[in-house]
Amino acid sequence: MTFAKQLYAAANLQDAQMLMDLLAEAGVPVTLRNENLVGMVAFLPESATQPTIWLEEEKDWERGRAVVAVFEERRRADVDEEITCPVCGEANPINFELCWKCRASLVD
Repeated sequence: MTFAKQLYAAANLQDAQMLMDLLAEAGVPVTLRNENLVGMVAFLPESATQPTIWLEEEKDWERGRAVVAVFEERRRADVDEEITCPVCGEANPINFELCWKCRASLVD
């Protein structure tokens, strides 16, 4: 029997992809569902058209939820603040997870 449990319902495809990238970097295998239904928002309930991220392995639940918590916290941050990249020294908005210049992780 295959394990599949919804980890996150994203507001849009961009958020879903950013979170999936962070999960991949953390070694948490996930799949994206509903990515083709986003354009149907006027015809289907909103909950049916949201891109959703699903865990592939039960053992990754806690690690996945921790990545989601950091992602959500950074999304709520005031974007006027900046963080300096520890690799290249470039200034980035505080809610970036990766440096826009060198792609280094900005998440502790």
